[in-house]
Amino acid sequence: MAFLPVTPARVSACLLLTLLLLTPALVAAQTPDACADVFSRAEDAFYESNFDAAINLLTPCVYDAASTTRPAARTYRLLSMAYMNKGDAFGARQTILQLLEQQPNYAPDPVQDPPSYTVMVLIIGDQLRNARGVDDCVAPAQQTSWTRRRGTWLAIGGGLLAVGLAAVFTGER
Repeated sequence: MAFLPVTPARVSACLLLTLLLLTPALVAAQTPDACADVFSRAEDAFYESNFDAAINLLTPCVYDAASTTRPAARTYRLLSMAYMNKGDAFGARQTILQLLEQQPNYAPDPVQDPPSYTVMVLIIGDQLRNARGVDDCVAPAQQTSWTRRRGTWLAIGGGLLAVGLAAVFTGER
């Protein structure tokens, strides 16, 4: 089998042909409708345990700097779960970080989402809030001293009662 010699004209023609064939795919990946279509294909790949394909399909929609639209939370969710199932905790963490930066109040669904994803989102969310000095649960004006909390004294009293009962039943004083 004889190969054609490599010439600059042939290389240029191959590059031009490749560019012309890939241009529609690159333009389509930047539109929101294309990302919606890509999501359904990536979801199919994910449920078929083809995590690399799901990652390859979703990555342009999430990390496209030229895009003016933000991906939906479900796109980040699926991409991070694909990274987790592939064993890439760093990729999953980066994706969840981006999700929480765009939607700080995002909360996973403990019924629908796997426990590993739920825990990772909650941990990363806590880390982000701690880094920002934000406590979503209690506003600073509503925080009370530990000595004024009813639960503190109940716990101390219960502990003392348990120690006293243990001493009585074991005969130690």
